[in-house]
Amino acid sequence: MPEVSDVFPCHTQGEKLLPNLHMFHALKQYIKNQGIQYVYFNTAHGSLCRNFSYFLSSTGVRQYGLLHNGDKFLRKSGTQRMISRNIKRYFALTDYIADTVRPHCPVPVSSYYATCLPASLQQQLPHVQKPAHELWIAIPGSIELKRRSYDSLIHLLNRHALPSHIRFLLLGNATHPNSNLSQLKEMANFALEDHFQVFYHYLPSDEYYAYLQASDVILPLIHPHTLSARQYASTQISGSFNMAWTFRKPLLMHNMFKHIEDFRDTAFFYDEHNLVETLRQLPELLTHKEKLYTLPKWAFDYQAQHFCKALFHGSF
Repeated sequence: MPEVSDVFPCHTQGEKLLPNLHMFHALKQYIKNQGIQYVYFNTAHGSLCRNFSYFLSSTGVRQYGLLHNGDKFLRKSGTQRMISRNIKRYFALTDYIADTVRPHCPVPVSSYYATCLPASLQQQLPHVQKPAHELWIAIPGSIELKRRSYDSLIHLLNRHALPSHIRFLLLGNATHPNSNLSQLKEMANFALEDHFQVFYHYLPSDEYYAYLQASDVILPLIHPHTLSARQYASTQISGSFNMAWTFRKPLLMHNMFKHIEDFRDTAFFYDEHNLVETLRQLPELLTHKEKLYTLPKWAFDYQAQHFCKALFHGSF
């Protein structure tokens, strides 16, 4: 993988055009002086992208962009429409997002799975002490009821006992102002720490990755009634998906995702009626995890080739 050869510092001042004009001019001049022919917007949404994309439109530079929210095309966002005038091709974070967006997008849409952790970072991950008898189920992200169906899980555990070796890792800062940990404790008729490991501090990236790497399963906790559930199955991803794919961990997914190839190849499935039984069966299910991740798309070399063909040759 080529290393970064240079960095141009961009100090943005909000989203508006005028405060960023000087920076836009300087960056445009840098691109011209360096003979750069391709510009890739890692987030091809919003006013900053729209304005700088317009700035580059007269230079002949080929512009590409990564989509994080395909819903902007379904909602016919005016800002997104203006960005699309200058973009040669978009990349979506999964095949199913690309399939959803493509009929509504005026330019080609390819997919790119960003699921490779640099080897240098992988080697620097701290060691996490995991008791040999425990089974860890990671729930990444902020502890917010609107983002994940924590309430469903708590209510199930109120009614059904789980083996003591099963532990849920809440990989979010429990002291964050938006944290709903106190509500979860109020819902539970058991001591939360009996089944949950809670972190009362911000998890640095290397520590966060280390816990994901040590976990046995990743549970996004997205159910049909979860806010944005529809979008997670069509136009955007949860970071939980990417983290599972990066570390090749089995996902534990609600049946609402079973129609999607990416999850059929990487997940065990449940619904609200059999989640507890599925959790109890996890040791047996995990003996079959070698049957997951069989598709070629999970290999970095495949993604690199796929990306470069789309970028430089216009295929895919």
